Amino acid sequence: KPLTTGLYWMQGEADKGAPAAYLEIFKMFVSDMRADLTARSGQDCSDMPVFVGEISRTSGDANPGTVTTNKNFIAMQKTIPQYIPNTYVIEIGDIDINIYENNKSVVVGSDSWHWNWKDALTIGNMVGESILKNALGQ
Repeated sequence: KPLTTGLYWMQGEADKGAPAAYLEIFKMFVSDMRADLTARSGQDCSDMPVFVGEISRTSGDANPGTVTTNKNFIAMQKTIPQYIPNTYVIEIGDIDINIYENNKSVVVGSDSWHWNWKDALTIGNMVGESILKNALGQ
C-alpha cells in the first residue's frame, strides 16, 4: 500500500495579487515536493496527486475590488491541471467568507479570512470526495 495518497494544498491569500508569478512558483513547489518525497520515502512520488483548494472569492472582504482580485486568482488556480500533471482543483471559491450587504462587507466566516466550521466541514468532504475519485479510483 502506498505511503502517499496525495497532497492537499490550500493557498493563503497573500499571493492573490500576482497570479502569474504564483503559478510559476507553484509549478516548482510541486516538482520539488514530489522529488523530495521520492528521495526521502523510497517510494516513487513523481506523479503524486496534488489537490488544490481554491481561495474564496470573498476572502479578506466582499468589496467588489477584492472579489475581482480573488476571482482572477481563482481563474489561475483552475488552469493548474493544464500545467502540472495529476493535479485537481477543489472548486470551493464560491463558498463565501464575507458577504456584501448594505454597501459594506459583513463577515460570515470565523473571521474575514477563514471559513466557519460548517463550511470547513463541507470543504473537507469535497476534498475527501476528490481524493477518493481521483487518487484512489473509488
